[in-house]
Amino acid sequence: MYLRRLLKNIVLTLTFIIAVTNAFFYVSETITGKPILGNTLKVLGFCPAVVIEKVSNQPILTGPVGETGTTGAQGPSGKDGTTVCQAPINLFSLPGDLIPAVDNLYSLGNETNRWKGLQLGPGTLYIQDITTGLQAGLTVNSGTLLLDGADSLRIGNIRLTSKGIESVLSDQDITIGNITDRGYALFANGIKFPDGTIQTSAILQGVKGDTGAQGVQGAQGIQGEVGSQGPIGATGERGIQGAQGIQGIQGVPGSTNAYYGNFYSTQIQSNPIANAVNAMTFDSPPDGVGVTVVSGSRITVANAGTYNIQFSAQLDKTDAGNDSIDIWLAKNQTNVTWSNTRSWLYGNNAKQVAAWNFIIALAANDFIQLYWSSADTEVRLFAETSLSTPARPDIPSVILTVTQVR
Repeated sequence: MYLRRLLKNIVLTLTFIIAVTNAFFYVSETITGKPILGNTLKVLGFCPAVVIEKVSNQPILTGPVGETGTTGAQGPSGKDGTTVCQAPINLFSLPGDLIPAVDNLYSLGNETNRWKGLQLGPGTLYIQDITTGLQAGLTVNSGTLLLDGADSLRIGNIRLTSKGIESVLSDQDITIGNITDRGYALFANGIKFPDGTIQTSAILQGVKGDTGAQGVQGAQGIQGEVGSQGPIGATGERGIQGAQGIQGIQGVPGSTNAYYGNFYSTQIQSNPIANAVNAMTFDSPPDGVGVTVVSGSRITVANAGTYNIQFSAQLDKTDAGNDSIDIWLAKNQTNVTWSNTRSWLYGNNAKQVAAWNFIIALAANDFIQLYWSSADTEVRLFAETSLSTPARPDIPSVILTVTQVR
């Protein structure tokens, strides 16, 4: 008796649950318009029957059977009326590759339901070109990101190609580096311009001086009287050509009135006191006309004129960190305004070459000096000797040339 009552209660309970569930699905599908029950059965692994849409309310009339025509080409698969149903997939027990049932139909996530991350092992990520239909592969090998099957990479209006960097917009500049950067743009061999010219090094050339004023034209002299024409003489016989004479001795080359000087230093010039003012010194043999070195650092001119002062200094530091050095020009021990330039040395054993020029007007017996200063006592002007493999000239710490330009 008790078992019969228990079975009866179980049947009544299941009947009530099924009735409530059917009512829930009916109400939900009526409100949302979506086949909630069918989709639920698909997830559980059940395949509902194919939906057959009714095309017309008119009765279908059956006529006589005609001849069988040729088979037409297969049309694209439609989405309505086709049920793609698969059992739930356990990604941890996949026996092989994960391949969709239909080509180019499904997406992995959408704009509202996204995957947080994508972890890929060694291999290639393939993307199809929307224009050519070809595939491009994205691979990482030994720290290098490889893009195979594509001939360029575009970022905004800048495009990286197999030959270099170009702009998508013809009138847009291409910027390399930031205006606040302190590094330099390094070129392996040189710069080639559109006209075919190539520049492999910087040329230090003085500024051309102003053209002097043209002098006043002198007054024209009085024209003399024309003399009377003499009688025409008789034509004589042509004489025999004489032998060619011996070529004369070449004359001594003429001299110019330009003055010059060429000096350098073989010493390592140190910075014993931080932020002190140091004068660059020169100990090379005298080489100049009208320009001499006085007291080791004073470049003195004997004649008034405008002079081009060019120099190069090999900078060096022997400690860690980043440090700067200022270099400027002084005339008769007075600083020349707006003549200072600052260079930076980054890291231990950093080296740098400072090289530029000045144009300055000097009176007779005026002298100029190159001053330098640094807050780091390990910064110096460095000279190198005994260079071998191959044997080559020593490197002065400072090189200076003086040329009169006017």
